Amino acid sequence: MLGPRRSGSDRVVRDSRKLFPQRRRSAYRTTVGGFALWVVLVAGCAVGRGARDGSADGRSATLAPGVDAARALVPLGRVEPTVERPKKPEAIVALSERAAKQIAAARRLIDDQRYTEASLELERALRYDPNHFDIHRALALLHWEAGNVERAKTAATRAIEGNPDCAAAHYILGRCQALAGDRAAAHTEYRTALLCSDFDQEAETAALCHYYLADALAAESYLQAALGEYDAFEKLAVSLKSSAARGELVTLLRSTRGSAGEERSRVLEKLGRFGEAAAALAPSVAASPQDTAHGTRYAKLLAAAGHVEEALAAARAIPSDDPEIITLLLDLHERAGHPEWIVEDLKAKLAARPDDPRLVLNLVDALTRLRRFGDARRELEDFLARNADAPDVRLRLIEVLSSEGAWSEMLQACAEGIRRRPDRAGDVEARILALATDPKATEKPCSTFAGCWRLLPGSRTAPRRSSAAPPTPTRGSSRRAWR
Repeated sequence: MLGPRRSGSDRVVRDSRKLFPQRRRSAYRTTVGGFALWVVLVAGCAVGRGARDGSADGRSATLAPGVDAARALVPLGRVEPTVERPKKPEAIVALSERAAKQIAAARRLIDDQRYTEASLELERALRYDPNHFDIHRALALLHWEAGNVERAKTAATRAIEGNPDCAAAHYILGRCQALAGDRAAAHTEYRTALLCSDFDQEAETAALCHYYLADALAAESYLQAALGEYDAFEKLAVSLKSSAARGELVTLLRSTRGSAGEERSRVLEKLGRFGEAAAALAPSVAASPQDTAHGTRYAKLLAAAGHVEEALAAARAIPSDDPEIITLLLDLHERAGHPEWIVEDLKAKLAARPDDPRLVLNLVDALTRLRRFGDARRELEDFLARNADAPDVRLRLIEVLSSEGAWSEMLQACAEGIRRRPDRAGDVEARILALATDPKATEKPCSTFAGCWRLLPGSRTAPRRSSAAPPTPTRGSSRRAWR
């Protein structure tokens, strides 16, 4: 049986009671969903920035060519072959008092690089305690410091046979293996040394072991593991800078300044983490501002990380006029969207040293690369007006004039170059010959080269061009050159 018929207004009121809560729930869901989407987008942008500047953790970065991707991010504990903690001998014979005195005396002599006397002391110690592993350990150190690698290897092996739980012996054996080119065996010995119970008792050996283990791991593409070892070396180096006085560690601390920043920078670059690589290298660049190689690499790392303006500042600070630096500056300006600014940078350098031919040649190279041949010509002519005896600059002017088709002016530049520097006439001859016989250079009249050739010392015949008939004059070429 059908119920009473409801009016339209009743249906609207009752339907609205059902619809309004649904609308509130839909609005809530929309708001929450939109916020979640915004969070995802922001996080994605952050990850994207990290990937672009190379500051990601390495999982999303691009590894350098030649790096083994299966090894690059492996932690130290999973490096192959795996190593186990060495076992101490159940019974260790104590070193006699006399032998201990001989070893102590030998160590002092080793520190003073009096290796022959130290060897005699250790031979005496062997008389008191034949074949004791502590004496062989001291012998391994002696031979290693003296540069007797095979003897050091033999002594370290005998020390490990007597006591496998000897960190110093494993370290020296690892160094010997590294010199022999067996990096896998080397880092296996270093990692075994880290597990020895006496590893932390000798901070100097520990620091050396961390550093050279990192080197061996990096060479085998265990990059993430190498970073951890370089960090461990730097922490120990801070406390050892003041206490270490002689020996291998002092040499290492002096060469690295107690920092593995350069080494870490190379590892991070291989991992594709260019921003971190630049940050690791920055202290070395600040400490050696005259080092062109460091400055160049620092600027390239910043550019690879996407920090183009910082890379430009770093490149401008490089105290070098090498063409490679100029090319780097121009490339960075092009990436930044203002390639013309390279001209201002080079003009500033030239203003500081207006009589340096290398600087004007660099400026001209940049101008010709930008197809500004007229400006290049003016810079060369202005420089020659101040420094007429600059043969390299004049030869460059000959090239620029040729590219402009200014044949008469080129002939005059050749004549002036030969007149001022007859000893450099051979350079002008070679330049003319290159221009005259270039099959691509179809706009250079034969008469021009014949005229240049007659200026050279001795009676010679101008070389024949690939085309016998002179080309049609072009706009901007000299009319006198055709007469």
